[in-house]
Amino acid sequence: MRGALASLVTTVALLGSAAPALADSASLSVTTSTGQADPVAYIPRIFTVSGSASGAGKHLYIKHRAAGGAACAPSAYTDSGTFLDASFYGVPVTGAFSLQRILTWRAPGTWMLCFWLATDETAIATPATQTITVRTPAANIGATVSPNPVRAGDRARIAVAGTTEAPRRVYAKIRPADGPSCGPSFDADPGGEMVDGWSVDGAFSIDAYVNDPVVGRYLVCMWLAGSSDDGAPVAGPQAQIFDVVRGRPVVVSSAVALNCKTKRVIRHIGHAGRVKSVCMRYRFSSPPAEGERLFVSYVSPKRGTYKTVRATWPAGQARTLTTATLPARAYKHRRGLWRAILRVGGKQVRSTAFRVT
Repeated sequence: MRGALASLVTTVALLGSAAPALADSASLSVTTSTGQADPVAYIPRIFTVSGSASGAGKHLYIKHRAAGGAACAPSAYTDSGTFLDASFYGVPVTGAFSLQRILTWRAPGTWMLCFWLATDETAIATPATQTITVRTPAANIGATVSPNPVRAGDRARIAVAGTTEAPRRVYAKIRPADGPSCGPSFDADPGGEMVDGWSVDGAFSIDAYVNDPVVGRYLVCMWLAGSSDDGAPVAGPQAQIFDVVRGRPVVVSSAVALNCKTKRVIRHIGHAGRVKSVCMRYRFSSPPAEGERLFVSYVSPKRGTYKTVRATWPAGQARTLTTATLPARAYKHRRGLWRAILRVGGKQVRSTAFRVT
């Protein structure tokens, strides 16, 4: 059965009346168990349809759809809406009546209700119309990261916490922060799974862990929703950014310029044409963290940066880095003292010179 409601409990009260026939009428109220008017999505409420039916043989038909469209059709059968609930469709009524159901509205928004009191669903009858606004349940979601800051190689705890008025599910993903913003739903986001659909109601806190993170900035995206593809969560998408920093300082034990072809160390190039290209070799006593970016800038004698090469520190036990080449055309006609400047994490770590004459 399609529609925006799920029936939980059914209670029917038909009130007969010996009074003179009244004009047909019908309306809906949505209340809490204490009688307070509160139409809300995803939470059971008492739905009461009351009105009066003139004459005998009448049945009540109710449909609903998003507000703002066409007016209610002249018969229940021809209207484009969907059932409010099966128990509200075709129930016999006579005189003054009141029907109650405990139902759950499935989506927030503003809705139009159409009521018909007719002998059957195809019979022409003047419909009654009512507009009702169903609110989104109160909810919030966020995350805290510890330790803060996170150091490369440590274990980071990410506590996803919040509150929800209605039963929902918690979803969270993680990815580098240099990509797009959080997607409208868990399924639509390109991140890696952290929390996949934990059921919650009220206050909650869920721990997720990131082991051995590499240096960089990260984005956690969170949703409090009905399903992984729910594009209208009660909370979210909520973003939390955190940084993973270097766990120890980078220490270079040696830095030399090389003839890229022969791998021989050079400190002076007397005939530029004989050295086809220059590379830099760095050895580290305390290497960068896995995934950390390194930049080597070749600075000409006139202190202009001719070229910057990039590298990403690999996983494992590496201690040596050999950079990409500086071709002979760069220094052949720019004689004097050249410098190679190594930067790690945006900070200058080493400056190494070689001379071209």
